Amino acid sequence: YYTQTYDPATLKRPAGTSLSQIRVVPNPFSLGADPNRLRFPNEPDKIGFFNIPGKCTINIYTENGELINTIEHYDDTGDAYWNCTTSSNQIVVSGIYIAVVTDERTGNSQIVKFVIIR
Repeated sequence: YYTQTYDPATLKRPAGTSLSQIRVVPNPFSLGADPNRLRFPNEPDKIGFFNIPGKCTINIYTENGELINTIEHYDDTGDAYWNCTTSSNQIVVSGIYIAVVTDERTGNSQIVKFVIIR
């Protein structure tokens, strides 16, 4: 048991090849959903952005166009996560949110919409 470890493996997807492949999960995000099936276990406010470029910026806006948070993603994987808080560490409310994913290498952007139900 020389190589035995108790640290969890953190597997991440490879970076996405097309901005049109970007997915937000779960969508819609609902606190009433089964936490073991439709959300990330033991992380009640976690939303994932999958198939994103390896180096990108994700700006998250309210439906009124107010910027509430920015995620700088530079680890060359296709996964990024958000804990449903604003840049001021306030929990977001129910509503429609807009994420603008900008590929840092090409400068191209993709708009992705998602819903949060509290």
